[in-house]
Amino acid sequence: MIGDKIYRDKYTGNFGGTRVFIGTADPDPHVPVQRVLDTEKVLKEMGAEVNVRVYPGMGHTITQKEIGDAVNVGVWG
Repeated sequence: MIGDKIYRDKYTGNFGGTRVFIGTADPDPHVPVQRVLDTEKVLKEMGAEVNVRVYPGMGHTITQKEIGDAVNVGVWG
């Protein structure tokens, strides 16, 4: 969730168990890990099944490892 802060009242609805994968880096110059964790909390409150992966030193990019984790059914176990 982007912006200066998360405005919880702007997010309504129910994901009904929809799986959400969020990959992020530590550090990421554009998205702090804490924002990802706060986003995870909101999505879970809205009924999503959330899997967050933090990749040390990855930077603001997407790697093959992250793609593999996102599509691998095992990440949900």
